[in-house]
Amino acid sequence: MKVFTKIFLSTVIVISLSLSLLEYYMISINFKNLIELEMNNTLNNFRTMRFILQPNISIVNNVSGNVESILSKISSQASNLVRDNYFMSIYDKKNNVVFSNSNNKYKIDEISNINDGKIHSVIKKIENDYFVVIYANLQNSKQSLSLIMEKNITNVFIEKNKMEIECRYIFLIIMGISTMIMFGTTYILTRPIKELKQMSIKIYNGDYSKRVRIRSKDEIGELGYTFNNMADKIEENIEELKLQVRQKEDFVANFTHELKTPLTSIIGYADMLYRNKLDGKHVREAADYIFNEGMRLEGLSFKLMDLIVLNKQEFLKEIINIEDFFKDIGTSIDPIASKRNVKFTIKHDYVYVKIEYDLVKTLILNLIDNSIKANSSEINLIGEKCNDKYIISIIDNGCGIPNEDIERITEAFYMVNKSRSRELHGAGLGLTLASKIAKLHNTQLVYKSTIGEGTTVSFSLGMEGELNEN
Repeated sequence: MKVFTKIFLSTVIVISLSLSLLEYYMISINFKNLIELEMNNTLNNFRTMRFILQPNISIVNNVSGNVESILSKISSQASNLVRDNYFMSIYDKKNNVVFSNSNNKYKIDEISNINDGKIHSVIKKIENDYFVVIYANLQNSKQSLSLIMEKNITNVFIEKNKMEIECRYIFLIIMGISTMIMFGTTYILTRPIKELKQMSIKIYNGDYSKRVRIRSKDEIGELGYTFNNMADKIEENIEELKLQVRQKEDFVANFTHELKTPLTSIIGYADMLYRNKLDGKHVREAADYIFNEGMRLEGLSFKLMDLIVLNKQEFLKEIINIEDFFKDIGTSIDPIASKRNVKFTIKHDYVYVKIEYDLVKTLILNLIDNSIKANSSEINLIGEKCNDKYIISIIDNGCGIPNEDIERITEAFYMVNKSRSRELHGAGLGLTLASKIAKLHNTQLVYKSTIGEGTTVSFSLGMEGELNEN
């Protein structure tokens, strides 16, 4: 059962029960008061009549003659003193009517406890009419007479029936109006819940941009606010998952391709050497190709190993002379720069820095290697002091990096230009490795690039002191 139905039905039931109980209570109280009023009036008349008859009956006890005739005459005279609509009957012990102005006949033995000396009252239904009946025996009576007084109160019951009918009409009118009001109110109250359900279904079907409108500050409004926050978090997580999936797809695709191409070539040339008798020139060509592809696989393997190791180990840092460090970098780069006709220069301030020597060297060599692969003709390695930091920058005049690729260039196996990278035995792991090394030194790589003009990559290190240039 839906919340709308539950709220609507429960409210209608509560209203109907409350209204029914209220009407029942009002009718019962009113009917009870009318009955009590009629009984009290009849009882007062009964007492008046008994007070009148009692002395006369005592006198009759001492008179000789037709006692019943005398009693009937006395009763008839006394009944004239009673108000209209009240009827009186006097019976003897044999249930003979001594006097009666009522159409109803009573049997004394059917009226319980009439001889106990007390005044009794009862409501009797005779045919289709209702009567208040007051009865008691008359004291000091040798004839054992009983006095019965009654009044027809059928109109009270008729009035009760009218009230019940009127209350039914009132009940139906109020319930009709209440039902319409509660239907509208319940719809307004449950509409946000219905909207939450619809938004949940849309999010379930993949539309993570949907949000609910918050119309109130009550519990339902707080629920909507929480729902929107949850949807924001889900959308954020989904985007992260999509990015991770895309990264994994790129990783698998590039890694597979990088392994497949050299392995296919190595196997093909090795098979050719094994199966065919080649002259010296072709043997050297095949061997040279196998050697180059093998070197590429070896470099790829080392970089993968470095990535795994960097995720698991901590490294011991040492304070080093930046001048000696940069000289070592220059010695490693000069043969490659000469081979590619690249002008490589180093400029630096003289300081001490605390680093893991081999890792930072690998970081810088990877950045310089990327500059060479970007067809740079000039590369500058610059180190300069900036407050308490030492900024190292690699500046080239290569082809540059598009803005949309800068955010992803540190992903494993991601390459801006895949064809050129494969020609130069690139695997797309250099900048990922460099980024991890920078993170180990509590810094990060900052890229500034312009297409066709070049790229600047920089990172900062903590200084441990300054050197004398001499």
